[in-house]
Amino acid sequence: MREDVELSTLTAVSPVDGRYARRTASLRGMTSEYALIGWRVNVEVAWFQHLAGEPAITELPPLSSAAGKYLDDIVTQFDPASAEVVKALERTTNHDVKAVEYYLKERLQGHPELGPVLEFVHFGCTSEDVNNVAYAEIFEAGRVAFGMDAGSRKLAPGTTTMVVRMTIDYLAQLHFPGAVRVGTRVLSFGRSSCLLGQALFADGRCVATSDAVSVLVDLETNRSTPMPDALRASYRALSDG
Repeated sequence: MREDVELSTLTAVSPVDGRYARRTASLRGMTSEYALIGWRVNVEVAWFQHLAGEPAITELPPLSSAAGKYLDDIVTQFDPASAEVVKALERTTNHDVKAVEYYLKERLQGHPELGPVLEFVHFGCTSEDVNNVAYAEIFEAGRVAFGMDAGSRKLAPGTTTMVVRMTIDYLAQLHFPGAVRVGTRVLSFGRSSCLLGQALFADGRCVATSDAVSVLVDLETNRSTPMPDALRASYRALSDG
């Protein structure tokens, strides 16, 4: 039997990329290895911007609008080619988040405003801090995609969904490189809410789980409102897939 087979719904190691590939295709840009690196970049940039806005850190002055846009563009324009650069750096650092740190420092080096303060990238935080937030962002992306697939077309005008509680259990470390997949389903319903269960997988292992309570909210009153039967049915249909 051949081992060098191309990826297809029949050769996928996991049903996530096999039997259910059509349903999970929209998640590839949010929960793949490339996406995980991008979330880490997003966290590091947001932390740097936060530090720059802290008056007590006099060594890092507030950012100009041009510098802020330059940083934002690093995040919004992050693509698979950018992730390959991080991947190459990781082969030297042998550390996933450190590779992201070096990538950002390379991007800031030579910038007239950001270059002199590039050592504040990853300042005062740990790799675990970055990964914890990156996990949370992946779960959020999964919930948004689930809501778009199952519920957005069933929402009544003037209503939206809002996460009011979220817990994450970290079960195992993630190592670079590697693919990451997230699964989302409804566990139970309340009058105006639903409990979403999620699991994050890498190399066939469950590396994290999350529970989140999503509430249907009336935008005019900013209060919860009963969940329509059509929305419940749509959530159930996607969960039972």
